[in-house]
Amino acid sequence: MKTATKSIIRLYLPLITIAIVIAFLFFNSGALTSIISVFRPVILAFAIAYILDSVANVFIKRLKMKRTVGILLTYLIFVGAVAAAISFVVPVISENFNSLVDFFVNGDIDVNRYIEDLSSRTNNAIVTWVLDNFTDSTGETSQQVIEYITAALQYISNFVVSLVSNIGGGILAFLSSFVMSIYMLLEKEDLLNRVKRTNHAYFSENRAKKLEEVLEKANHIFKMYFNGKILDSTIVGMINIFLFTIFGVPYGLIMGILVGAANMIPYFGPFFGSVPVIVVSLFVNPPKALVALIIIIAVGQVDANFIDPRIIGKAVGVSPFWVISGVSMGAIAAGPLGMILGVPTVVLVKTLIEEDVELRLAQRESSSSSKDNPL
Repeated sequence: MKTATKSIIRLYLPLITIAIVIAFLFFNSGALTSIISVFRPVILAFAIAYILDSVANVFIKRLKMKRTVGILLTYLIFVGAVAAAISFVVPVISENFNSLVDFFVNGDIDVNRYIEDLSSRTNNAIVTWVLDNFTDSTGETSQQVIEYITAALQYISNFVVSLVSNIGGGILAFLSSFVMSIYMLLEKEDLLNRVKRTNHAYFSENRAKKLEEVLEKANHIFKMYFNGKILDSTIVGMINIFLFTIFGVPYGLIMGILVGAANMIPYFGPFFGSVPVIVVSLFVNPPKALVALIIIIAVGQVDANFIDPRIIGKAVGVSPFWVISGVSMGAIAAGPLGMILGVPTVVLVKTLIEEDVELRLAQRESSSSSKDNPL
């Protein structure tokens, strides 16, 4: 009896311990925040190394270079791209950004005056109808509408000011993580061997192999998805920047970058990216807001029907239902980051469950046929 009790305790003690730790973190948000803050440089370093590993593999595996040389070239290309951006792009972004900060922080934003000005300058029936519904019986802009718009502007203003104030600390944290990521790639084989040794030390041979298979599938899905999504979002951002600049959308460069960054979120990204562009355009140059919206919708359609399927279609390979489910669940679990990680996570879970179902059905059919044919 004692032996059975000890076996049960030994079997379930790790699960109970993990459940207690998860419950503690779930009900104590401060503890979870502290843990994430401590490990943030390591997590960021891992993210940098994980993304640049694909570039390094091109030099190491395809071009047959030594590992140190391949990694050195990878980081030289990365640093060169960042330096080029600082030299040519950052001054323009800085000028746009300073104007934007000045507009939100020091600008005199009169919602009534802007809506009246937009109403007098537009001949579009739909826009006129929308603006008419913004006003009350006295012809003044509805107080509720003013409150909504003011709240939106205040949110954007706070975000811009917060972003400016955190740039210094962010650069320092990024540099430390950047250096750490170099050593992660240089010691990649050693780190992987240590993980494998730990895996085989704490699990049975069968479970250790199963876990390695799951990690390999996760690595394949996540790497294909993120590499494809980064390329896709870069293309979308560049197209938007080009069109915004040609058609005179206010702060075209920085707004195009925002739309491209938001495109990392499937389906909902273009909507999130369009909000600041349209709001800023409405108060800087109202007619350009409609132009910006048309550009975003057009580029979004081109991306959804041509660019995205060809770049990351094979990596995702699931219907829109699963993609939207992943984004929604990720948003609830971890906010914007969860919306980005949700899709490959759902794809991984779905793949593993389907493979397990196929395996179990095959075993059941095999067992059934052996019973029917005992000889």
